[in-house]
Amino acid sequence: MTCSPRFPMRYRLLLILFLLILSGCATARPPLKATPGVSVETLRSDVAVAVSGARSGSARGYLVFKRPDRLHVAILSPFGTSLLELFSEGEKIVCILPSKMTAYSGTAADLAARGLLAEWSLLQWVLAPAPTAENGAPGTETVSADGRKEQVFFYDNGLVERKVADGVEVLYKDYREVDGVPFAERVEITGVGGDRVTIAFDEPEVNRPIEEDVLAPKLQGYQLLPLASFPSKL
Repeated sequence: MTCSPRFPMRYRLLLILFLLILSGCATARPPLKATPGVSVETLRSDVAVAVSGARSGSARGYLVFKRPDRLHVAILSPFGTSLLELFSEGEKIVCILPSKMTAYSGTAADLAARGLLAEWSLLQWVLAPAPTAENGAPGTETVSADGRKEQVFFYDNGLVERKVADGVEVLYKDYREVDGVPFAERVEITGVGGDRVTIAFDEPEVNRPIEEDVLAPKLQGYQLLPLASFPSKL
């Protein structure tokens, strides 16, 4: 292959590189930053959950959330059937074991440190909007919507990096814009005992309508027991 002496190969390569750079600049997204008044009001997403520490394991499922305090979490078997479902509204929690046709009802206080449920009961706080960086110095103690005394720390762009309350720390990672809202697609919750629960969100939908029946447990035909009697091992 020969090149015209008026346009040597090295210049052609430089021109191609220059065009690629221009193309990348034209399609580059603006950097994410916190936007006052913009928060997650509703969320629906598949999730992958991993637990490490004194106990370990992993599972997949889905999560549905509607502000201020409606939550539905399901853990699925490898075949897609529901193994465990948790519904919460305020302090009220209903946990369902479909295979046993048994439901457990109570409050967050009943969970104490009963396996995974202790961490799942924190999800309302994890998903709650935190104060913005402009509302105080990072790490300043504030009171969350559910009454927890929390400390909030921020990235340089104003998005929440981590929250700490009652000996529990939650880290927010892998932010991207979802439906116009900055959203952390990876959350790490470290409990008082050191166990860590990592939740990875897959194709989340933010601030879209949520049907009422998705957030309400269907208990017809189920045996109803106190949440305090929920088995510590499944």
